[in-house]
Amino acid sequence: MTSKDEKFSFQHEKFPVGDAMRAVTAEEAEAWLLEQFDKSGGKDAGVLEELLLLYLRTRETDKSIAIADQLGKLMDGDGEHSYLLFRYGQIAEQTGDYAAAENLYRNSLLLKPPAADTAYWVNNNLGFCLNTLGRFGEAEEYLKAG
Repeated sequence: MTSKDEKFSFQHEKFPVGDAMRAVTAEEAEAWLLEQFDKSGGKDAGVLEELLLLYLRTRETDKSIAIADQLGKLMDGDGEHSYLLFRYGQIAEQTGDYAAAENLYRNSLLLKPPAADTAYWVNNNLGFCLNTLGRFGEAEEYLKAG
């Protein structure tokens, strides 16, 4: 886990590579991603996902929630909503609300995560929440499934 005192650096596949490549600050990454989203006419869910990941990494809960809410308006289908519930679960975990995170992860599993790696992390995070809540026997099932 990073502390607030540690420097954050971010790289994105669309940033320059080679000699021109450099790590950017969280603020620079945020500004660039917001600019890309504006250029898309407010329709690029991929950029919003990148912003959400940035805000999760920098533990900016209010911004994470706002972006997740905005992302939800662009998503369609059970798989995409499963992914979004997974991200909301991460936000709940960051705030220490493990019961809410458990509920979100369970609902994510019900909607069937769209990718194997997402399913892995949903199961893993659900197991972690159950362990944190002292429900070790229940947690084992999800930790083994992950």
